[in-house]
Amino acid sequence: MGPSSTNCKRRRYGRKAAKSTVWPKRDGGTGLTISTVYVQPLAIWRVLPFTMRMKPLLSALALAMLTTACATPSYFSPVEVTRFSSAPAGQVPRGPVNVRIAPGEDAESLELAPYRAAVSEALAAVGYTPAGEGAPYVALVDVERFVGAPGGARRGPVSVGGGASTGSYGSGVGLGIGLDLTPRPADEIDTELAVSIRPAGGGQAIWEGRARFTATANNDYAQPALAADRMAEALFQGFPGNSGETIEVR
Repeated sequence: MGPSSTNCKRRRYGRKAAKSTVWPKRDGGTGLTISTVYVQPLAIWRVLPFTMRMKPLLSALALAMLTTACATPSYFSPVEVTRFSSAPAGQVPRGPVNVRIAPGEDAESLELAPYRAAVSEALAAVGYTPAGEGAPYVALVDVERFVGAPGGARRGPVSVGGGASTGSYGSGVGLGIGLDLTPRPADEIDTELAVSIRPAGGGQAIWEGRARFTATANNDYAQPALAADRMAEALFQGFPGNSGETIEVR
């Protein structure tokens, strides 16, 4: 028996696909008959293995979820401030003051410059006059910055003003069951600013204060310049403050 052909009607799925030959099959047990059919694209999609059909969909889904996951939460805490004064409230002497970096630090460091400038501006706002050598008072500025994992212990100091990098999130993305694209928190930067006002000739400090706050590495306040302004403003708010009292400034 010669070859026969079967014509498929046009369906609403689209145009007919190219003619192709199907596998031989027996015709009534008398012999082999070769038939040709028109194969619809949708039919090809249906007969593909499940994993081949799902892989493109999973890839697109993973890419969309990864974009969202990379947007880690940003956070900064209130500024915790503690102050001590050797003079009764309202009687802390004012006058010209020489703002210096505390001993043990590089006084010419560009990384410390924002903190020194912020303290000078804050002192001027509460009645002091920033001056050079020969001023009757000195204000010693000390800064520490630590980087740590969220909710964990500090990993160690970082270069003041040098910034910090967020943790590594890994480069591999799995496709399939168990895909975890939960946003991971950024590292936390703890910054502490301490200021001590003393007579230039030596002796006991007439006022001391310490400010501390935390910001995630992806927050603007993790930047030294913004951190310095925020802490100095909080430290000298309501100067000289109640001796020994710890407050939070938002």
